[in-house]
This record gives sequence, structure tokens and C-alpha cells, in this order.
Amino acid sequence: MISPLLTRVDAACARAMDALGASPLAADVDRIRAGLHEPLRVAIVGRVKAGKSTLLNALLRERIAPTDAGECTRYVCNYRHGLDYDVEALLADGARVKLPFRRADESLEIDLQSAPGPIERLEVAWPAGALTGLTIIDTPGIGSTDEDIRVRVASFLGGEDEQVAPEADAVVYLMRHLHRTDLALMETLYNRSVASASPVNAVAVLSRADEICAARPDAMDAAETVAARYAADPLLRAAVADVIPMAELLAETGATLRESEMAWLRELASAGAPELSMLLLSVDRFRRPDLGPLTVEVRELLLTRFGLFGLRFALHAITTNRCDTAASLSRALLEVSGIARLKALIDEYFSSRSGHLKARSALLQLRVAARSAETFSPSAAQSIRQSIEEVEASAHELAELRLLHLALTAVAGLTANEVSEVRRLVSGRATSDRLGLAADATAAASRQASLERVEYWRQRAANPLASRDLATACEIAARSYEGIYASLGE
Repeated sequence: MISPLLTRVDAACARAMDALGASPLAADVDRIRAGLHEPLRVAIVGRVKAGKSTLLNALLRERIAPTDAGECTRYVCNYRHGLDYDVEALLADGARVKLPFRRADESLEIDLQSAPGPIERLEVAWPAGALTGLTIIDTPGIGSTDEDIRVRVASFLGGEDEQVAPEADAVVYLMRHLHRTDLALMETLYNRSVASASPVNAVAVLSRADEICAARPDAMDAAETVAARYAADPLLRAAVADVIPMAELLAETGATLRESEMAWLRELASAGAPELSMLLLSVDRFRRPDLGPLTVEVRELLLTRFGLFGLRFALHAITTNRCDTAASLSRALLEVSGIARLKALIDEYFSSRSGHLKARSALLQLRVAARSAETFSPSAAQSIRQSIEEVEASAHELAELRLLHLALTAVAGLTANEVSEVRRLVSGRATSDRLGLAADATAAASRQASLERVEYWRQRAANPLASRDLATACEIAARSYEGIYASLGE
């Protein structure tokens, strides 16, 4: 069922189409309108070799996305839920064509040469459970030396200051370290306006965290410390809601572990502690054919699937009898990888407010349409802008996104407890959860709690020393609690 906010945005799109008449822009607005009724679009973005496709495979629990530098990784690729398997190419002229493909051991192999023209992007339909509520967008690596790839990435990530609207509702940004180009990109992607992207729809991942500290056994703990330091950086905090460490390779391998791989690891573990210690000193030692069992080819495959940290972790788990089956090792790899924490963040920040984020994206795209319409129909442009303003003026959901932005970026100067309260308040969960009450709380208790929080935030805003941002945040929070109170009835 479509939410009241999306209904109002849908009506704004309909009015824009009427104003544009037979203009080609009307078709663009029609696509914006259709997106309101589709799953939330989450883009995985990062520099070259950051682990984007590996993360996507881990989220899907299947090895579908190609992770090498092949032809498919040159294009933006949308992975959406489908009842059957299907691959389409969107051509530069707007046409859609189905492409032949086959499921290989490592990924999908798509026959790109059969496309009758230049490919703009790819779209893969796959019956994966993870895609029932999300469309996941795999993007080419930022910083590629290929000019065509740079143009595609720039077009996909176009911001409000460009004549191109961003094509994702939320972003997972992968970075191996806090490079200056990462901050530059985030400054481009995220500004402080209400309708544009902000920490409310972006999280960062410290990728390939298992490679930190030369893949030592405590690599993930060290990565947690690094991620916490990054999350405290004011510039980064203004762009993303949180920074978490992740070992994408371990997540992918844990989700797709084979019995044959478990058998090879058992064989390695039987070599004995001294020889095993020598094997795991470095990647070069692990490749030496004179040390331990298994062929060179099998060892290379294990390195590709686990990495050095993963091999050390898996073999320790087997030799200490922590994991004696492929299923138990799979669970251990998934746990140490950090994938569960990322999924929780996606649920909290993206899925729980998918309607709000889709509305925000649609309004941003309508603004781009209005700017484009200025050149041939100023009256249509003015009509579109008026529709946008009417939606934003009446949509408290968008104000709550602003509240969360002010809280997460520390612009409003809220305390840690107040930030936690704001995150709970705008979470989209059940009323009792939003109020911080037990699930079986009575309506009377909920009304009382709502009134108490209204009073608290009103008094907080009345402080003469409160900044403008703090007063705005307090006002929005108070109105949210008033809305909860009104919804409870008498």
C-alpha cells in the first residue's frame, strides 16, 4: 500500500506531466512517477577494487556479480527481484533489449556483443530473497582510467547542481581508507538541503578490513578502531550516518561456502601445527608447493576465496573444533565479516523509511525536470516548482529526515541521549518502540509519554541560547510526538 506522502508526490508528478504536455520531459516525469511504486534503490559506490561486487554477492548470497575487471564491470548494473532469470541492456537511444547469458561458476556471463548499439546500463532480474524489498545497484569503480567509465559514473552520481538527478535513493559507500578523493566525492554527493542526500540515506563501509595490519588475527578489531575514528571525523560525519568495518570476501565466501572447500581446509588442518604455522606466515609461503598438502591450483583457489586472514581464521576454527562442518564455518565467516551489522544498518536507515527516501529522490528529480523546462516553458517549470513546495510544506516525514540529518551531523548540538532518541523517534517502527516503551505499553501510557516528550523538546527549544539548528530540531521532534499523541486517540 502506497503511503500518503508517496500519494502526494505521485499527484505532483501527474500535475507536472499535464504542465509539460507533449514535451519529451513528460516521459522522464512518468519514469519518476513509476519509481514511486518500485522497491527502494540502494547503490553500492566506491573506488576501483574496493569490493563493491563482492559485497553485492554477499548480500544476495550468490555469486552473480562479476568481481574481476571484465566488460560487465564497466557498466552500472541494477539487480532487481524477478520471478525468473533475465538480463536486459538499456541502450543509449533508450531502447531495451534482452541479452543472452549463462550462469558460470564465478558469476553471470553476459553476451554484451549481442547488443545492437552502445549500452547505457544493465538490468538483471533474479529471484533472490534479498531483492524483494530492494533494488541493488552495482556501479563501476570511481577513479578508473577509462574515460567512458568515468563518464558513466559521473552521470549516475549527478547531484542537484547538475542537470542530472541521482538515480539511487540511498548509498552504501565503500572505502579502503579515508582518501582525499573519497571526501571530495562525498562533498559532491551530499549537501545540506532537505530534499538532497545526507547522512539519513548514506552509510560508509571500511572495506577489505581483513587486510588491515597484514591480515593479523586481530585485523577486524583493528579495523573497528579505524572505522570509529573515521566516524568521528566531522567531514565524514556530515556525509554518512555511520562507518563500519567489513570483510566482503569473507561474507561472500561464508554465504556460498562449498563442501569441497571445507574438505580442503580439513586436509590442510591435518598437516599439524608447525607446518600449518609456516604455511600461514604469508601469501608467498602458502603458495609454496613443498609445504603442506594440496596442489598449487587448489591453494590458489582457497586464497581467492578466503584471503590470508580468512584462511588463518578458518583453519584456527577447525583445529580448535569450533567449526566441524561447512555450515558451522559458514556461520562463523558471516559473523566475523560484519555483514550482519551492515544489513542492520540498511534496515534501520533505508528500509524502515523507504517511502520517505523514494519521495525525496522523486522531488529531487522533479527539480531537475523543472530546471530543464525553463528553456522552453517557464510556466511549466513554475508549476512543477509550486507542486514540489506544496508537498514539502505538508510532509512532516521530510521534516523528520531533516531532524535526523541535524542530529547525525551534530549540527544541532544534541546530546548523545537525544541523538539516540531522535533515531528511535523517526525509525518508522511501532509506536511503542518510537516512544521507548515496552511492546505491551497501554494507550494511556503512550499518550502520557508523548506529552512528556513534547514538553521536553518545547522547553529545549525555548532556551535563549539555542542555535537556529537546535531550535529547528527541537520543533520537529515536538511535532513528531504531537503526531504520535494525535494518532493514539482518546
